[in-house]
Amino acid sequence: ADSSKWGVSGTSKAFSLSAVDVVITDDGLPGPIRSQLEMTGAKVIYA
Repeated sequence: ADSSKWGVSGTSKAFSLSAVDVVITDDGLPGPIRSQLEMTGAKVIYA
């Protein structure tokens, strides 16, 4: 998802970050979310 989708509340939750292996996003991803993803061990690809 592009970075504007991160940190936005929605009406449902599909999964927790610990269930994510790979994220493809743009370079606008907020620092705190980058840190959370790094702590889970997810690979982050910036496109």
